[in-house]
Amino acid sequence: MWLTDRARRGDAVAQLGLEHRCGEFDGMAEPDARRSLLSGRRLLRLAGVEPHGFVAPGYVYTGALRAALRSTFDWWATMGGVHRRAMPTLRAPLLWPRAMLLAGPLLRLDVHPGDLDRPKQVWAFEQILRRARGREAVTYDDVAGPL
Repeated sequence: MWLTDRARRGDAVAQLGLEHRCGEFDGMAEPDARRSLLSGRRLLRLAGVEPHGFVAPGYVYTGALRAALRSTFDWWATMGGVHRRAMPTLRAPLLWPRAMLLAGPLLRLDVHPGDLDRPKQVWAFEQILRRARGREAVTYDDVAGPL
């Protein structure tokens, strides 16, 4: 399986909701959000993948989802940063290619597998990576610290 191979090679695997639809946690109470998170995590584990982190589809977070994440994942990424359990949030805004020049010491580039099927998106990633030459590549798991 492609995903298990990527995890073996050192990529960080994040759970992306359960249904992968924007706003899927809207209207959920914390216990329901936690059940959904744990169900998705169980499916990934059954597939042989252990996700340490979470990214909400469309970066849509609710208060109940944030509360549930604190007890279920080591880290979760929002548009503004990487949140780590029991540690300060790392400010790492998601950047678009034009904003690359404004990047601080931590440049964040989220790549969804579907992005690689879009030539314009691949071109944008290539431009970012060219400008980022000399930076050290790390995963979200690396940023979150020891797991």
